[in-house]
Amino acid sequence: IKTAYRRLCLLYHPDKHLDPTAKMNAARLFDRIQRAHHVLSSPQLRPIYDSLGEEGVRAAKQLGSYLSNDISELREGLE
Repeated sequence: IKTAYRRLCLLYHPDKHLDPTAKMNAARLFDRIQRAHHVLSSPQLRPIYDSLGEEGVRAAKQLGSYLSNDISELREGLE
């Protein structure tokens, strides 16, 4: 994960692009890469993402309950 993250960051860093359109696209992709790395490298958020997806991670962050590791609570909160 770390190797792919670093490679993609170097490729899509917004400062590497001069064209405004390419810079905007790179900034959007760079942000997605940052968020994905945060979730995949976190021992608390990765199981939530594996079972509930991106919506589950957003709900966990809003509820602040991703620290408790109780996925059943999050499932109930999403329904």
